Amino acid sequence: MPIVSLGAGSVKSAGTMGKDPMGRRRIRRKISPFLFPRGKVASDLKKGASGMNDENRTDPELTSPGTETGGVSLAEEYEIWILLTQVTEGMLKSRDSELRPFGLSAIQFALLWVVKTADAAPTASEIARRLMRQPASIYQLLDRMEAQGLVRCVRSAEGKREVRVEVTEKGAEAYRQARHARQVIPRILGALTVEERDVLKAVLEKLRVRVYGEVAEQPY
Repeated sequence: MPIVSLGAGSVKSAGTMGKDPMGRRRIRRKISPFLFPRGKVASDLKKGASGMNDENRTDPELTSPGTETGGVSLAEEYEIWILLTQVTEGMLKSRDSELRPFGLSAIQFALLWVVKTADAAPTASEIARRLMRQPASIYQLLDRMEAQGLVRCVRSAEGKREVRVEVTEKGAEAYRQARHARQVIPRILGALTVEERDVLKAVLEKLRVRVYGEVAEQPY
């Protein structure tokens, strides 16, 4: 089954990313998109699409060639990462607003989709892998959704600690109604031509393979 990445909540602020063997934690702090002050998006855009300023672009530590990208500088590598993050976060916020009238958030809708499209009632751990989230955060999400009456968590008959997740009638109805809310994503992607979409899709699929390899090495 494919993994669905929701972005929000899965990436924390710079400085909490663990030990960096390359000694480049300062770089991540300097250009982290999560450190941009609110209300200053316009001024960030004047500095460039990612909000990087001239100091960032000329920092020797940032402009040194990367080791895996054929000489592309770290500044360019992290600028791409920032752009991807900004687009993802912006699309998620827009999607949250679109789903709010149905009593769902983007992550809740994604969880319902995972459960409804699974061959059998998935476990919480399986849902965490599909959504690229830590199991603890999925358990918290399931607690909230169960309290809302959207899902039902059932412990296995064998007495195992793992629970399997089922969608309730209320959850199925909310999912059915929310499925028709499909305006914001096409509107955003409408900024691209058909050819640009094809190129973007191919590039993202290629990056996704590398990301899966990175995620597979992390404990859940």
